[in-house]
Amino acid sequence: MKVNELNKPLVIKSASAGSGKTYSLVQDYLKLTLRNGVESTNFSKIIAMTFTNKAAWEMKERIISALDQLANIDSFKGKVLEKAQGLMESTMKNTGLSSNFITEKSKSVLSEILHRYEDFNVLTIDKFSLRLIRTFSRDLDLQDNFEVTLDQEALLEKVIDEMISKIGRPEEEELTRLALSYAKSNINEGNSWDFRRGLIAFSTVLTRETDQEFVNYLLEKEFKDDEYEDIQKDIKELADTHSKMCLEAYQYFVSLHTTADDYPGKSRGIYALLNKLPERDLYNVVAPSTTVLQTLSGENVKEEHNVDGMLMSKVNQIFQFEEENKSKFYTLRKIRENFYNLSFLKYISNELNTFKEKENIIGIYEFGRKIADLLQRERTQYVYERLGNRYNHYLLDEFQDTSRLQWLNLIPLIHESISHGHNILIVGDPKQAIYRFRNGLVEQFVALPAIYNPEGDKELAQISNYFNEMGFLDTLQDNYRSQKMIVEFNNYIFKQLLEVLPPSFSDNYKDIRQNPKSSSGGFVGIKLLSNDVKNEDIQEEEKVFLLESVEKVIEDGYLPGDI
Repeated sequence: MKVNELNKPLVIKSASAGSGKTYSLVQDYLKLTLRNGVESTNFSKIIAMTFTNKAAWEMKERIISALDQLANIDSFKGKVLEKAQGLMESTMKNTGLSSNFITEKSKSVLSEILHRYEDFNVLTIDKFSLRLIRTFSRDLDLQDNFEVTLDQEALLEKVIDEMISKIGRPEEEELTRLALSYAKSNINEGNSWDFRRGLIAFSTVLTRETDQEFVNYLLEKEFKDDEYEDIQKDIKELADTHSKMCLEAYQYFVSLHTTADDYPGKSRGIYALLNKLPERDLYNVVAPSTTVLQTLSGENVKEEHNVDGMLMSKVNQIFQFEEENKSKFYTLRKIRENFYNLSFLKYISNELNTFKEKENIIGIYEFGRKIADLLQRERTQYVYERLGNRYNHYLLDEFQDTSRLQWLNLIPLIHESISHGHNILIVGDPKQAIYRFRNGLVEQFVALPAIYNPEGDKELAQISNYFNEMGFLDTLQDNYRSQKMIVEFNNYIFKQLLEVLPPSFSDNYKDIRQNPKSSSGGFVGIKLLSNDVKNEDIQEEEKVFLLESVEKVIEDGYLPGDI
Protein backbone atom coordinates (compact mmCIF):
# COMPACT_ATOMS: atom_id res chain seq x y z
CA MET A 1 0.00 0.00 0.00
CA LYS A 2 1.40 3.41 -0.97
CA VAL A 3 1.89 6.04 1.75
CA ASN A 4 -0.39 8.59 0.08
CA GLU A 5 -3.14 5.99 -0.07
CA LEU A 6 -3.33 5.60 3.72
CA ASN A 7 -5.36 8.78 4.07
CA LYS A 8 -7.85 8.05 1.31
CA PRO A 9 -11.33 7.49 2.79
CA LEU A 10 -12.62 4.98 0.21
CA VAL A 11 -10.90 1.60 0.47
CA ILE A 12 -11.68 -1.30 -1.88
CA LYS A 13 -10.44 -4.72 -0.78
CA SER A 14 -10.32 -7.53 -3.32
CA ALA A 15 -10.35 -10.59 -1.07
CA SER A 16 -10.03 -14.10 -2.47
CA ALA A 17 -11.14 -17.16 -0.50
CA GLY A 18 -8.93 -17.78 2.53
CA SER A 19 -7.35 -14.30 2.45
CA GLY A 20 -8.60 -13.29 5.90
CA LYS A 21 -11.41 -11.08 4.63
CA THR A 22 -13.59 -11.27 7.77
CA TYR A 23 -10.57 -10.73 10.03
CA SER A 24 -9.69 -7.65 7.99
CA LEU A 25 -13.27 -6.35 8.23
CA VAL A 26 -13.27 -6.77 12.00
CA GLN A 27 -9.95 -4.92 12.25
CA ASP A 28 -11.38 -2.01 10.26
CA TYR A 29 -14.41 -1.94 12.55
CA LEU A 30 -12.18 -1.96 15.63
CA LYS A 31 -10.08 0.87 14.21
CA LEU A 32 -13.17 3.04 13.79
CA THR A 33 -14.52 2.33 17.30
CA LEU A 34 -11.36 2.19 19.42
CA ARG A 35 -9.34 5.10 18.10
CA ASN A 36 -8.36 7.91 20.44
CA GLY A 37 -10.67 10.90 20.66
CA VAL A 38 -13.75 8.92 19.57
CA GLU A 39 -16.68 8.30 21.91
CA SER A 40 -17.48 4.72 22.90
CA THR A 41 -20.90 5.23 21.30
CA ASN A 42 -19.29 5.81 17.87
CA PHE A 43 -20.30 2.28 16.85
CA SER A 44 -23.81 3.67 16.23
CA LYS A 45 -22.35 5.85 13.46
CA ILE A 46 -21.05 2.78 11.60
CA ILE A 47 -23.23 0.67 9.35
CA ALA A 48 -21.93 -2.66 8.08
CA MET A 49 -23.93 -4.35 5.33
CA THR A 50 -23.64 -7.76 3.77
CA PHE A 51 -25.79 -9.97 1.55
CA THR A 52 -27.29 -12.73 3.71
CA ASN A 53 -28.71 -12.94 7.23
CA LYS A 54 -26.18 -15.64 8.07
CA ALA A 55 -23.24 -13.44 7.00
CA ALA A 56 -24.62 -10.49 8.99
CA TRP A 57 -24.99 -12.65 12.10
CA GLU A 58 -21.46 -14.05 11.72
CA MET A 59 -20.03 -10.54 11.36
CA LYS A 60 -21.81 -9.38 14.52
CA GLU A 61 -20.52 -12.42 16.37
CA ARG A 62 -16.93 -11.83 15.21
CA ILE A 63 -16.98 -8.14 16.22
CA ILE A 64 -18.39 -8.83 19.70
CA SER A 65 -16.01 -11.77 20.18
CA ALA A 66 -13.03 -9.59 19.21
CA LEU A 67 -14.06 -6.81 21.62
CA ASP A 68 -14.54 -9.42 24.37
CA GLN A 69 -11.06 -10.88 23.78
CA LEU A 70 -9.43 -7.44 23.84
CA ALA A 71 -11.41 -6.31 26.89
CA ASN A 72 -10.76 -9.44 28.96
CA ILE A 73 -7.40 -10.62 27.64
CA ASP A 74 -6.03 -11.36 31.14
CA SER A 75 -8.83 -13.82 31.89
CA PHE A 76 -8.00 -16.25 29.08
CA LYS A 77 -5.68 -19.27 29.12
CA GLY A 78 -4.10 -21.70 26.68
CA LYS A 79 -4.98 -21.46 22.99
CA VAL A 80 -7.71 -18.88 23.64
CA LEU A 81 -5.11 -16.64 25.25
CA GLU A 82 -2.76 -17.11 22.28
CA LYS A 83 -5.57 -16.13 19.94
CA ALA A 84 -6.42 -13.06 22.02
CA GLN A 85 -2.76 -12.02 22.17
CA GLY A 86 -2.48 -12.33 18.39
CA LEU A 87 -5.60 -10.18 18.01
CA MET A 88 -4.15 -7.60 20.39
CA GLU A 89 -0.89 -7.40 18.44
CA SER A 90 -2.76 -6.91 15.14
CA THR A 91 -5.02 -4.26 16.68
CA MET A 92 -2.06 -2.37 18.18
CA LYS A 93 -0.35 -2.42 14.78
CA ASN A 94 -3.46 -1.27 12.87
CA THR A 95 -4.49 1.47 15.34
CA GLY A 96 -1.16 2.63 16.77
CA LEU A 97 -2.69 2.40 20.26
CA SER A 98 -1.24 0.83 23.42
CA SER A 99 -2.53 -2.48 24.76
CA ASN A 100 -3.82 -0.84 27.97
CA PHE A 101 -5.77 1.77 26.02
CA ILE A 102 -7.24 -0.88 23.70
CA THR A 103 -8.33 -3.04 26.65
CA GLU A 104 -10.07 -0.19 28.48
CA LYS A 105 -11.69 1.21 25.35
CA SER A 106 -12.87 -2.27 24.31
CA LYS A 107 -14.60 -2.70 27.68
CA SER A 108 -16.38 0.61 27.24
CA VAL A 109 -17.41 -0.03 23.62
CA LEU A 110 -18.60 -3.58 24.39
CA SER A 111 -20.70 -2.28 27.29
CA GLU A 112 -22.28 0.38 25.07
CA ILE A 113 -23.10 -2.16 22.35
CA LEU A 114 -24.76 -4.52 24.83
CA HIS A 115 -26.82 -1.69 26.34
CA ARG A 116 -27.71 -0.13 22.98
CA TYR A 117 -27.83 -3.24 20.82
CA GLU A 118 -30.48 -1.72 18.53
CA ASP A 119 -27.82 0.79 17.39
CA PHE A 120 -25.35 -1.99 16.49
CA ASN A 121 -25.88 -1.67 12.75
CA VAL A 122 -24.68 -4.89 11.13
CA LEU A 123 -27.39 -6.04 8.75
CA THR A 124 -28.26 -7.09 5.21
CA ILE A 125 -28.72 -4.58 2.39
CA ASP A 126 -32.37 -5.64 2.16
CA LYS A 127 -32.96 -4.84 5.85
CA PHE A 128 -31.32 -1.44 5.45
CA SER A 129 -33.58 -0.83 2.44
CA LEU A 130 -36.64 -1.87 4.47
CA ARG A 131 -35.59 0.55 7.22
CA LEU A 132 -35.52 3.35 4.65
CA ILE A 133 -38.88 2.35 3.16
CA ARG A 134 -40.65 2.15 6.55
CA THR A 135 -39.24 5.55 7.52
CA PHE A 136 -40.54 7.11 4.31
CA SER A 137 -43.68 4.99 3.83
CA ARG A 138 -45.96 8.02 3.53
CA ASP A 139 -43.63 9.72 1.04
CA LEU A 140 -43.82 6.54 -1.04
CA ASP A 141 -47.63 6.34 -0.79
CA LEU A 142 -47.53 3.19 1.32
CA GLN A 143 -49.82 2.40 4.23
CA ASP A 144 -48.05 2.27 7.59
CA ASN A 145 -48.94 -1.38 8.24
CA PHE A 146 -47.74 -2.81 4.90
CA GLU A 147 -46.27 -6.31 4.87
CA VAL A 148 -43.16 -7.47 3.04
CA THR A 149 -43.28 -10.68 1.05
CA LEU A 150 -40.03 -12.56 0.46
CA ASP A 151 -41.53 -15.46 -1.49
CA GLN A 152 -41.92 -14.05 -4.97
CA GLU A 153 -42.98 -17.36 -6.52
CA ALA A 154 -45.80 -17.85 -4.00
CA LEU A 155 -47.01 -14.33 -4.75
CA LEU A 156 -47.02 -14.99 -8.51
CA GLU A 157 -48.78 -18.34 -8.02
CA LYS A 158 -51.67 -16.65 -6.21
CA VAL A 159 -51.95 -13.98 -8.89
CA ILE A 160 -51.79 -16.41 -11.83
CA ASP A 161 -54.28 -18.81 -10.24
CA GLU A 162 -56.65 -15.89 -9.82
CA MET A 163 -56.18 -14.99 -13.51
CA ILE A 164 -56.66 -18.59 -14.70
CA SER A 165 -59.91 -18.80 -12.74
CA LYS A 166 -61.31 -16.08 -15.05
CA ILE A 167 -60.73 -18.12 -18.24
CA GLY A 168 -64.01 -19.03 -19.92
CA ARG A 169 -66.02 -16.15 -18.49
CA PRO A 170 -68.07 -14.24 -21.10
CA GLU A 171 -66.36 -10.94 -20.25
CA GLU A 172 -62.88 -12.49 -20.65
CA GLU A 173 -63.07 -13.49 -24.32
CA GLU A 174 -59.51 -12.34 -25.23
CA LEU A 175 -58.00 -14.06 -22.17
CA THR A 176 -59.82 -17.28 -23.06
CA ARG A 177 -58.60 -17.12 -26.69
CA LEU A 178 -54.99 -16.71 -25.50
CA ALA A 179 -55.28 -19.66 -23.13
CA LEU A 180 -56.59 -21.95 -25.89
CA SER A 181 -53.83 -20.87 -28.31
CA TYR A 182 -51.18 -21.46 -25.61
CA ALA A 183 -52.51 -24.94 -24.83
CA LYS A 184 -52.64 -25.89 -28.56
CA SER A 185 -49.08 -24.62 -29.08
CA ASN A 186 -47.84 -26.77 -26.21
CA ILE A 187 -49.58 -29.86 -27.59
CA ASN A 188 -48.16 -29.25 -31.08
CA GLU A 189 -44.64 -29.07 -29.67
CA GLY A 190 -45.09 -32.26 -27.64
CA ASN A 191 -45.43 -30.52 -24.29
CA SER A 192 -48.18 -30.71 -21.68
CA TRP A 193 -51.21 -28.55 -22.47
CA ASP A 194 -51.08 -27.26 -18.86
CA PHE A 195 -49.16 -23.98 -19.13
CA ARG A 196 -49.50 -22.88 -15.49
CA ARG A 197 -45.97 -23.82 -14.34
CA GLY A 198 -44.36 -22.29 -17.42
CA LEU A 199 -46.34 -19.09 -16.93
CA ILE A 200 -45.25 -18.82 -13.28
CA ALA A 201 -41.59 -19.39 -14.17
CA PHE A 202 -41.64 -16.80 -16.95
CA SER A 203 -43.53 -14.22 -14.90
CA THR A 204 -40.59 -13.86 -12.51
CA VAL A 205 -39.34 -11.23 -14.97
CA LEU A 206 -41.91 -8.96 -13.32
CA THR A 207 -40.01 -9.26 -10.04
CA ARG A 208 -36.43 -9.04 -11.34
CA GLU A 209 -34.71 -5.69 -11.01
CA THR A 210 -32.53 -6.08 -14.10
CA ASP A 211 -35.51 -6.83 -16.35
CA GLN A 212 -37.70 -3.83 -15.55
CA GLU A 213 -36.76 -1.74 -18.59
CA PHE A 214 -37.38 -4.76 -20.81
CA VAL A 215 -40.67 -5.52 -19.03
CA ASN A 216 -41.95 -1.96 -19.47
CA TYR A 217 -41.20 -2.28 -23.19
CA LEU A 218 -43.02 -5.62 -23.43
CA LEU A 219 -46.09 -4.33 -21.61
CA GLU A 220 -46.62 -1.84 -24.44
CA LYS A 221 -46.39 -4.52 -27.16
CA GLU A 222 -49.16 -6.58 -28.73
CA PHE A 223 -48.42 -10.23 -29.57
CA LYS A 224 -50.62 -11.49 -32.43
CA ASP A 225 -50.68 -15.05 -33.80
CA ASP A 226 -49.36 -14.10 -37.27
CA GLU A 227 -46.20 -12.71 -35.66
CA TYR A 228 -45.35 -16.21 -34.45
CA GLU A 229 -44.96 -17.49 -38.04
CA ASP A 230 -42.71 -14.55 -38.98
CA ILE A 231 -40.44 -15.31 -36.03
CA GLN A 232 -40.15 -18.96 -37.07
CA LYS A 233 -39.11 -17.88 -40.58
CA ASP A 234 -36.44 -15.43 -39.32
CA ILE A 235 -34.90 -18.06 -37.02
CA LYS A 236 -34.62 -20.59 -39.84
CA GLU A 237 -32.98 -18.09 -42.23
CA LEU A 238 -30.30 -17.09 -39.70
CA ALA A 239 -29.54 -20.69 -38.71
CA ASP A 240 -29.31 -21.86 -42.33
CA THR A 241 -26.98 -19.00 -43.32
CA HIS A 242 -24.67 -19.72 -40.38
CA SER A 243 -24.59 -23.47 -41.07
CA LYS A 244 -23.71 -22.84 -44.71
CA MET A 245 -20.78 -20.56 -43.74
CA CYS A 246 -19.42 -23.11 -41.26
CA LEU A 247 -19.71 -25.98 -43.76
CA GLU A 248 -17.93 -24.03 -46.54
CA ALA A 249 -15.09 -23.06 -44.19
CA TYR A 250 -14.76 -26.67 -42.97
CA GLN A 251 -14.63 -28.11 -46.49
CA TYR A 252 -11.92 -25.62 -47.42
CA PHE A 253 -10.00 -26.51 -44.23
CA VAL A 254 -10.15 -30.24 -45.07
CA SER A 255 -8.88 -29.56 -48.59
CA LEU A 256 -5.68 -28.02 -47.12
CA HIS A 257 -4.65 -31.36 -45.50
CA THR A 258 -3.05 -29.55 -42.53
CA THR A 259 -2.32 -31.03 -39.10
CA ALA A 260 -2.38 -29.64 -35.57
CA ASP A 261 1.37 -28.87 -35.80
CA ASP A 262 0.64 -26.32 -38.54
CA TYR A 263 -1.25 -24.04 -36.13
CA PRO A 264 -0.33 -22.05 -32.96
CA GLY A 265 -1.41 -23.90 -29.83
CA LYS A 266 -1.61 -27.14 -31.80
CA SER A 267 -4.68 -29.14 -30.70
CA ARG A 268 -5.49 -26.57 -28.00
CA GLY A 269 -5.62 -23.69 -30.45
CA ILE A 270 -7.63 -22.88 -33.57
CA TYR A 271 -7.10 -26.39 -35.00
CA ALA A 272 -9.65 -27.85 -32.54
CA LEU A 273 -12.17 -25.17 -33.49
CA LEU A 274 -11.69 -25.85 -37.22
CA ASN A 275 -12.33 -29.57 -36.75
CA LYS A 276 -15.64 -28.83 -35.02
CA LEU A 277 -16.97 -26.28 -37.51
CA PRO A 278 -19.73 -28.61 -38.79
CA GLU A 279 -21.03 -28.88 -35.21
CA ARG A 280 -20.96 -25.11 -34.61
CA ASP A 281 -24.34 -23.41 -34.54
CA LEU A 282 -25.99 -20.19 -33.46
CA TYR A 283 -27.81 -21.99 -30.67
CA ASN A 284 -24.63 -22.36 -28.60
CA VAL A 285 -22.19 -19.67 -29.70
CA VAL A 286 -18.89 -19.82 -27.79
CA ALA A 287 -16.68 -16.74 -27.96
CA PRO A 288 -13.20 -17.43 -29.42
CA SER A 289 -10.37 -17.78 -26.91
CA THR A 290 -7.44 -15.37 -26.71
CA THR A 291 -5.21 -17.90 -28.52
CA VAL A 292 -7.68 -18.21 -31.41
CA LEU A 293 -7.99 -14.42 -31.73
CA GLN A 294 -4.20 -14.09 -31.80
CA THR A 295 -4.01 -16.66 -34.60
CA LEU A 296 -6.66 -14.84 -36.63
CA SER A 297 -4.77 -11.57 -36.27
CA GLY A 298 -1.41 -13.28 -36.98
CA GLU A 299 -0.01 -12.22 -33.60
CA ASN A 300 1.09 -15.73 -32.55
CA VAL A 301 1.75 -17.14 -36.05
CA LYS A 302 5.41 -18.08 -36.55
CA GLU A 303 7.48 -19.13 -39.58
CA GLU A 304 7.14 -22.84 -38.80
CA HIS A 305 3.35 -22.60 -38.91
CA ASN A 306 1.27 -23.15 -42.05
CA VAL A 307 -1.77 -20.91 -41.57
CA ASP A 308 -3.82 -20.23 -44.71
CA GLY A 309 -4.99 -16.62 -45.08
CA MET A 310 -8.17 -17.49 -46.97
CA LEU A 311 -9.18 -19.94 -44.22
CA MET A 312 -8.60 -17.32 -41.52
CA SER A 313 -10.74 -14.90 -43.53
CA LYS A 314 -13.60 -17.41 -43.68
CA VAL A 315 -13.38 -18.05 -39.91
CA ASN A 316 -13.32 -14.30 -39.27
CA GLN A 317 -16.48 -13.92 -41.34
CA ILE A 318 -18.17 -16.62 -39.22
CA PHE A 319 -17.23 -14.84 -35.99
CA GLN A 320 -18.38 -11.52 -37.41
CA PHE A 321 -21.73 -13.04 -38.43
CA GLU A 322 -22.13 -14.55 -34.96
CA GLU A 323 -21.28 -11.28 -33.24
CA GLU A 324 -23.73 -9.33 -35.40
CA ASN A 325 -26.58 -11.82 -35.14
CA LYS A 326 -26.25 -13.80 -31.89
CA SER A 327 -28.27 -11.30 -29.84
CA LYS A 328 -30.99 -11.12 -32.49
CA PHE A 329 -31.05 -14.92 -32.85
CA TYR A 330 -31.21 -15.45 -29.08
CA THR A 331 -33.98 -12.85 -28.76
CA LEU A 332 -36.03 -14.40 -31.57
CA ARG A 333 -35.71 -17.86 -30.03
CA LYS A 334 -36.70 -16.57 -26.61
CA ILE A 335 -39.69 -14.73 -28.06
CA ARG A 336 -40.77 -17.89 -29.89
CA GLU A 337 -40.25 -19.99 -26.78
CA ASN A 338 -42.21 -17.53 -24.63
CA PHE A 339 -44.57 -16.05 -27.21
CA TYR A 340 -47.73 -16.87 -25.30
CA ASN A 341 -46.10 -16.09 -21.95
CA LEU A 342 -45.39 -12.64 -23.37
CA SER A 343 -48.99 -12.34 -24.51
CA PHE A 344 -50.14 -13.05 -20.95
CA LEU A 345 -47.65 -10.69 -19.30
CA LYS A 346 -49.88 -7.61 -19.39
CA TYR A 347 -52.72 -9.54 -17.73
CA ILE A 348 -50.43 -10.88 -15.01
CA SER A 349 -48.88 -7.46 -14.35
CA ASN A 350 -52.30 -5.88 -13.87
CA GLU A 351 -53.44 -8.74 -11.61
CA LEU A 352 -50.22 -8.45 -9.59
CA ASN A 353 -50.64 -4.73 -8.94
CA THR A 354 -54.31 -5.22 -7.99
CA PHE A 355 -53.47 -8.06 -5.61
CA LYS A 356 -50.66 -6.14 -3.85
CA GLU A 357 -52.87 -3.10 -3.37
CA LYS A 358 -55.74 -5.21 -2.05
CA GLU A 359 -53.56 -7.18 0.39
CA ASN A 360 -51.36 -4.17 1.34
CA ILE A 361 -48.11 -5.99 0.58
CA ILE A 362 -44.82 -5.02 -1.02
CA GLY A 363 -42.36 -7.43 -2.64
CA ILE A 364 -38.75 -7.34 -1.51
CA TYR A 365 -37.84 -6.99 -5.19
CA GLU A 366 -39.45 -3.52 -5.15
CA PHE A 367 -37.12 -2.08 -2.50
CA GLY A 368 -34.46 -0.84 -4.89
CA ARG A 369 -36.89 0.97 -7.20
CA LYS A 370 -38.80 2.62 -4.36
CA ILE A 371 -35.60 3.90 -2.72
CA ALA A 372 -34.39 5.17 -6.09
CA ASP A 373 -37.66 7.11 -6.41
CA LEU A 374 -37.18 8.46 -2.87
CA LEU A 375 -33.62 9.63 -3.49
CA GLN A 376 -34.70 11.37 -6.67
CA ARG A 377 -37.34 13.32 -4.73
CA GLU A 378 -35.40 14.18 -1.58
CA ARG A 379 -31.99 15.59 -0.69
CA THR A 380 -29.52 13.08 0.75
CA GLN A 381 -29.15 15.11 3.95
CA TYR A 382 -32.93 15.06 4.47
CA VAL A 383 -32.91 11.28 4.11
CA TYR A 384 -30.22 11.08 6.81
CA GLU A 385 -32.18 13.33 9.16
CA ARG A 386 -35.40 11.36 8.78
CA LEU A 387 -33.57 8.12 9.52
CA GLY A 388 -32.80 9.60 12.91
CA ASN A 389 -29.15 8.61 12.72
CA ARG A 390 -26.51 10.02 10.42
CA TYR A 391 -24.21 7.15 9.51
CA ASN A 392 -20.64 8.31 9.10
CA HIS A 393 -18.93 5.11 8.03
CA TYR A 394 -20.06 2.36 5.66
CA LEU A 395 -18.60 -1.17 5.51
CA LEU A 396 -19.97 -3.16 2.56
CA ASP A 397 -19.21 -6.88 2.39
CA GLU A 398 -19.80 -9.38 -0.48
CA PHE A 399 -20.09 -6.42 -2.83
CA GLN A 400 -19.80 -8.62 -5.93
CA ASP A 401 -23.39 -9.75 -5.24
CA THR A 402 -24.83 -6.24 -4.94
CA SER A 403 -27.41 -5.33 -7.56
CA ARG A 404 -27.28 -2.31 -9.81
CA LEU A 405 -30.09 -0.46 -8.05
CA GLN A 406 -28.76 -1.30 -4.58
CA TRP A 407 -25.41 0.28 -5.48
CA LEU A 408 -26.93 3.30 -7.21
CA ASN A 409 -29.09 3.91 -4.12
CA LEU A 410 -26.08 3.74 -1.80
CA ILE A 411 -23.89 6.07 -3.91
CA PRO A 412 -25.50 9.34 -2.70
CA LEU A 413 -25.15 8.28 0.95
CA ILE A 414 -21.54 7.17 0.47
CA HIS A 415 -20.74 10.31 -1.52
CA GLU A 416 -22.05 12.40 1.38
CA SER A 417 -19.89 10.48 3.89
CA ILE A 418 -16.71 10.71 1.80
CA SER A 419 -17.20 14.46 1.37
CA HIS A 420 -17.05 14.78 5.18
CA GLY A 421 -13.85 12.72 5.40
CA HIS A 422 -15.49 9.59 6.81
CA ASN A 423 -14.30 6.07 6.04
CA ILE A 424 -15.86 3.68 3.54
CA LEU A 425 -14.75 0.06 3.12
CA ILE A 426 -16.00 -2.11 0.26
CA VAL A 427 -14.98 -5.77 0.20
CA GLY A 428 -15.65 -8.37 -2.47
CA ASP A 429 -14.32 -11.05 -4.75
CA PRO A 430 -15.51 -11.17 -8.38
CA LYS A 431 -14.55 -14.86 -8.56
CA GLN A 432 -17.23 -15.64 -5.96
CA ALA A 433 -20.14 -13.88 -7.66
CA ILE A 434 -22.94 -16.44 -7.20
CA TYR A 435 -26.07 -14.27 -6.98
CA ARG A 436 -26.58 -13.09 -10.56
CA PHE A 437 -29.99 -14.77 -10.31
CA ARG A 438 -30.79 -12.13 -7.66
CA ASN A 439 -29.49 -9.29 -9.81
CA GLY A 440 -25.90 -9.30 -8.53
CA LEU A 441 -23.67 -7.39 -10.96
CA VAL A 442 -20.00 -8.32 -10.60
CA GLU A 443 -18.90 -5.65 -13.12
CA GLN A 444 -19.62 -3.04 -10.44
CA PHE A 445 -16.91 -4.40 -8.16
CA VAL A 446 -14.40 -4.79 -10.99
CA ALA A 447 -14.84 -1.09 -11.85
CA LEU A 448 -14.17 0.18 -8.29
CA PRO A 449 -13.13 2.67 -7.04
CA ALA A 450 -14.69 4.13 -10.19
CA ILE A 451 -18.42 3.64 -10.69
CA TYR A 452 -19.69 1.19 -13.30
CA ASN A 453 -21.51 3.47 -15.72
CA PRO A 454 -22.37 1.71 -19.02
CA GLU A 455 -25.06 4.30 -19.78
CA GLY A 456 -22.50 7.12 -19.70
CA ASP A 457 -24.56 9.20 -17.26
CA LYS A 458 -22.79 12.57 -16.87
CA GLU A 459 -23.66 13.15 -13.21
CA LEU A 460 -22.59 9.61 -12.31
CA ALA A 461 -19.36 10.11 -14.28
CA GLN A 462 -18.51 13.15 -12.12
CA ILE A 463 -19.08 11.19 -8.91
CA SER A 464 -17.06 8.32 -10.40
CA ASN A 465 -14.08 10.64 -10.95
CA TYR A 466 -14.38 11.79 -7.34
CA PHE A 467 -14.53 8.22 -6.02
CA ASN A 468 -11.50 7.34 -8.16
CA GLU A 469 -9.58 10.25 -6.67
CA MET A 470 -10.62 9.49 -3.08
CA GLY A 471 -10.27 5.71 -3.22
CA PHE A 472 -7.79 2.92 -3.88
CA LEU A 473 -7.78 -0.84 -4.40
CA ASP A 474 -6.05 -3.09 -1.87
CA THR A 475 -5.68 -6.72 -2.98
CA LEU A 476 -5.41 -9.31 -0.18
CA GLN A 477 -3.03 -11.76 -1.83
CA ASP A 478 -2.12 -14.02 1.10
CA ASN A 479 -4.02 -17.28 1.68
CA TYR A 480 -4.16 -18.37 5.34
CA ARG A 481 -6.65 -21.22 4.91
CA SER A 482 -5.32 -23.72 2.38
CA GLN A 483 -2.02 -25.57 2.36
CA LYS A 484 0.76 -24.69 -0.03
CA MET A 485 0.20 -27.38 -2.66
CA ILE A 486 -3.49 -26.51 -3.05
CA VAL A 487 -2.80 -22.78 -3.43
CA GLU A 488 -0.03 -23.41 -5.96
CA PHE A 489 -2.27 -25.79 -7.92
CA ASN A 490 -4.99 -23.12 -8.10
CA ASN A 491 -2.43 -20.54 -9.23
CA TYR A 492 -1.25 -22.84 -12.00
CA ILE A 493 -4.63 -24.07 -13.23
CA PHE A 494 -6.18 -20.60 -13.41
CA LYS A 495 -3.17 -19.22 -15.22
CA GLN A 496 -3.72 -21.91 -17.88
CA LEU A 497 -7.48 -21.32 -17.99
CA LEU A 498 -7.08 -17.59 -18.54
CA GLU A 499 -5.25 -18.31 -21.78
CA VAL A 500 -8.31 -20.04 -23.26
CA LEU A 501 -11.15 -18.10 -21.60
CA PRO A 502 -12.69 -15.14 -23.45
CA PRO A 503 -10.95 -11.78 -22.75
CA SER A 504 -14.06 -10.53 -20.94
CA PHE A 505 -13.21 -12.85 -18.03
CA SER A 506 -9.73 -11.45 -17.47
CA ASP A 507 -10.78 -8.56 -15.20
CA ASN A 508 -12.69 -10.92 -12.91
CA TYR A 509 -9.63 -13.13 -12.48
CA LYS A 510 -6.81 -10.59 -12.51
CA ASP A 511 -6.22 -11.09 -8.74
CA ILE A 512 -6.31 -14.89 -8.90
CA ARG A 513 -2.73 -15.51 -7.77
CA GLN A 514 -2.29 -16.05 -4.01
CA ASN A 515 0.66 -16.44 -1.66
CA PRO A 516 0.35 -19.56 0.58
CA LYS A 517 0.99 -18.66 4.23
CA SER A 518 0.38 -22.08 5.77
CA SER A 519 2.91 -24.88 6.01
CA SER A 520 3.89 -26.94 2.99
CA GLY A 521 1.75 -29.95 2.21
CA GLY A 522 -1.75 -30.58 0.96
CA PHE A 523 -2.98 -32.91 -1.75
CA VAL A 524 -4.66 -32.42 -5.13
CA GLY A 525 -6.02 -35.42 -7.01
CA ILE A 526 -7.54 -35.46 -10.49
CA LYS A 527 -9.21 -38.36 -12.25
CA LEU A 528 -9.83 -37.96 -15.97
CA LEU A 529 -12.72 -39.80 -17.58
CA SER A 530 -12.52 -41.10 -21.12
CA ASN A 531 -14.79 -39.71 -23.81
CA ASP A 532 -16.52 -43.08 -23.93
CA VAL A 533 -18.18 -42.56 -20.52
CA LYS A 534 -21.86 -41.75 -20.98
CA ASN A 535 -23.38 -38.73 -19.23
CA GLU A 536 -25.67 -40.91 -17.12
CA ASP A 537 -22.63 -42.83 -15.80
CA ILE A 538 -20.61 -39.78 -14.77
CA GLN A 539 -22.50 -39.27 -11.49
CA GLU A 540 -21.85 -42.87 -10.49
CA GLU A 541 -18.14 -42.48 -11.35
CA GLU A 542 -18.03 -39.36 -9.15
CA LYS A 543 -19.54 -41.23 -6.18
CA VAL A 544 -17.03 -44.08 -6.51
CA PHE A 545 -14.12 -41.65 -6.80
CA LEU A 546 -15.29 -39.66 -3.76
CA LEU A 547 -15.76 -42.76 -1.61
CA GLU A 548 -12.37 -44.20 -2.56
CA SER A 549 -10.65 -40.88 -1.89
CA VAL A 550 -12.20 -40.51 1.58
CA GLU A 551 -11.32 -44.11 2.52
CA LYS A 552 -7.71 -43.57 1.38
CA VAL A 553 -7.32 -40.37 3.43
CA ILE A 554 -8.71 -42.06 6.57
CA GLU A 555 -6.32 -45.01 6.03
CA ASP A 556 -3.47 -42.50 6.01
CA GLY A 557 -4.39 -41.45 9.55
CA TYR A 558 -6.47 -38.32 8.96
CA LEU A 559 -9.74 -37.67 10.80
CA PRO A 560 -12.94 -37.08 8.78
CA GLY A 561 -12.92 -33.48 10.01
CA ASP A 562 -9.51 -32.92 8.37
CA ILE A 563 -10.84 -33.64 4.88
